[in-house]
Amino acid sequence: MFTTLCFGQTYLLPNEEVIFSFQTKNGKKMVLAKDKENEYIIYRFGNSKKIELEYPSTKDKNSWNKFMYSYYHRGGGVQNSGMELNSLFFKNGNFEYVIYYDYHAEGEVYEAGILITDLIINKDLNIKGIYKSVEGDLHEIFNTGLIKEDKDRIR
Repeated sequence: MFTTLCFGQTYLLPNEEVIFSFQTKNGKKMVLAKDKENEYIIYRFGNSKKIELEYPSTKDKNSWNKFMYSYYHRGGGVQNSGMELNSLFFKNGNFEYVIYYDYHAEGEVYEAGILITDLIINKDLNIKGIYKSVEGDLHEIFNTGLIKEDKDRIR
């Protein structure tokens, strides 16, 4: 079983490549990866000893349909409170996960993280990423044409 194996710091199988990843402030790592031939997309979260969540459980073409992407851009720099918001959504049981990668012109703020919402009690947990550890670009996943965009949703 994958969750008992450690693939080092990258959390990748030999046939995979990173789409987007970062270290969290609590010492864990989030990796969004895909098969090099675009056969599947996979989310992994955990530490170097244990992957705590791998989603989805089946690695096949249908995995692309289990994620949604949203993007918002407002230009104009600081004077217009410019921003760029990138989010990837998925649901696992009674929880919704939002992987985000944002830029705010005011203060030149970059943020990455995972917002997890318990859909039963409507409570959020925001796991903040360390921006300097970011690898990849969340917007690039949309450019593959394999992920559907939710134009009505901004995190």
